[in-house]
Amino acid sequence: MTRSKQFSFDPTEFDGKRALVTGGAKGMGEAIVRRLAAGGATVATTARSPLPKSQAVALLVQADISTREGVDKVVREVLDRLGGVDILVNNVGGSSAPSGGGHTSLRLSGRIQSEHLEALKAQIRRNSTAIVLDLEDVTLVDLDAVRFLGGCEAEGIGLLHCPPYVRQWILRERA
Repeated sequence: MTRSKQFSFDPTEFDGKRALVTGGAKGMGEAIVRRLAAGGATVATTARSPLPKSQAVALLVQADISTREGVDKVVREVLDRLGGVDILVNNVGGSSAPSGGGHTSLRLSGRIQSEHLEALKAQIRRNSTAIVLDLEDVTLVDLDAVRFLGGCEAEGIGLLHCPPYVRQWILRERA
């Protein structure tokens, strides 16, 4: 028999902090939302569907953050309602959209270098649905790949599980 342990915590630990938790409707995301709120944070979360009635947050943004439009909506609403974010927890683990649910996810892995880009562009052109590039298993990119990924986002192609160093590099290239 497994016994649940209660952990002690300071209920003012996150007082005055504004938190955004992506994918906070259930599972680990829900637990993170509850813990931050219990510690005094003002919590916003994202989900594609409504929250359970038992879960209360300062702000729920219903959006699919695998799309540019979804991310833009979250940014607008969080800035409008909370004025910014002090704590960000990216808990989105992937899409639960059924096959043919309006987008195609292309999972990339290993190195993405300039010599791979023409084949990737051709794959994107062949799809008639919205595209999401899942970068969870990407280990290395070169400058051409970073510029390509930035261009993809500008065209509305979502980047899922983008490694932090790639995200920072894309932002530097845009500046």
